Amino acid sequence: MSYRERKQRTIRSIRSEMKRTMRDLCRSLSENPDVAELEELEERLLKLAKSKHELSQRVRFVT
Repeated sequence: MSYRERKQRTIRSIRSEMKRTMRDLCRSLSENPDVAELEELEERLLKLAKSKHELSQRVRFVT
């Protein structure tokens, strides 16, 4: 498996984790807006988005 394929697989996995986190965030907002839990979900989502962006940039330059 090439470098590019590995990074693309990692990006796909990050995307699915972002979708899961968004679902959790929406569910938390609708059920009970616990501020600590919402902040944790928001931080996790921002971290995932940053990781995905960095990986996408690296893959783009390698090809």
